[in-house]
Amino acid sequence: MYRHVSIAFDQLQAGEEEIRFGKGLEGGILRIAATEVALRTILLPVLKEYRALYPGVHIKLMNGSTPTAIANLQSRLADLAVVTTPFHTPGQIRKTVICSVQEAAVCGSGFADLAGKAITMAQLTQYPMISLSEQSGTFRFYSQLFEEHGLVFQPDIEAATADQILPMVKANLGIGFVSEAFLQEEVLGHSVWKLNLTERIPPRNVCLLMPAQCPSGSAARALEWELHRVAAEMDKYRDG
Repeated sequence: MYRHVSIAFDQLQAGEEEIRFGKGLEGGILRIAATEVALRTILLPVLKEYRALYPGVHIKLMNGSTPTAIANLQSRLADLAVVTTPFHTPGQIRKTVICSVQEAAVCGSGFADLAGKAITMAQLTQYPMISLSEQSGTFRFYSQLFEEHGLVFQPDIEAATADQILPMVKANLGIGFVSEAFLQEEVLGHSVWKLNLTERIPPRNVCLLMPAQCPSGSAARALEWELHRVAAEMDKYRDG
């Protein structure tokens, strides 16, 4: 029974939160649905700036896959979503590209002999691979990429969230594809090795999704502005 009525309960709770906090910048509430890649790539630095500017806004962060984030936005449990491509944009949803992210193939010490060599995707299929589930945009992204090279993407291990892939790689459970933003905290060449693929992995986009029809509250509009501002600064830093 709860599975049937859980969405109604969640919407009632969201309504109570809006009444309690409002949607202003002095004491409003901002509900954000985000993927782990979007969170680590741009959302965390944006939220740091946002909190400094609007300390009165109560932030509720829902972390999960792109389909889950879109579902939360459609059911009005989230005011906005920050997700990674690929995905189908539902009707009544406005999409804005914020920035791009680059991913890389990585391995642990058990496969370190592959590091420093030119590795083809065909060769990768001979090793165990780690990916997100078939319902995720990441799985569809790599399925299409491998298919373009006449290969079948068949990961041996499925992770629930993107942040689980790197620990599994470090445990030598297989080779994984992760955002390079995840690698900034790692000491490459000690616990994680970046592989030199002969085929290019296309960049993916981080996108902001907001309701197209319903007017957004001031807290959501302020975060949208901050996302664009920080993304522009990141582009200037890379170009410089």
